[in-house]
Amino acid sequence: EATAEGLKGLAKAEKSLYIQTAGGYVGENDPGTMYLKYVMEVLGIPEFRRIAADFIDVVGVDVAAELEKAGTALDDLAKTW
Repeated sequence: EATAEGLKGLAKAEKSLYIQTAGGYVGENDPGTMYLKYVMEVLGIPEFRRIAADFIDVVGVDVAAELEKAGTALDDLAKTW
């Protein structure tokens, strides 16, 4: 919705969660994460979280451990969010 102060999102949600896997390290400031965070802000969803399993294509990395770490982070977030 356009207002005198600018755009106002009309989404009813208060939170959004982005779950991602990446072959290497991506981090919070990758273009995809930044874009999705911005879209959520435009829609009026104030809280944005990202949980990722990084490094899953790196030779020598324990992929199962990386996925488990992300799964644990999701479990922990689900308990408090």
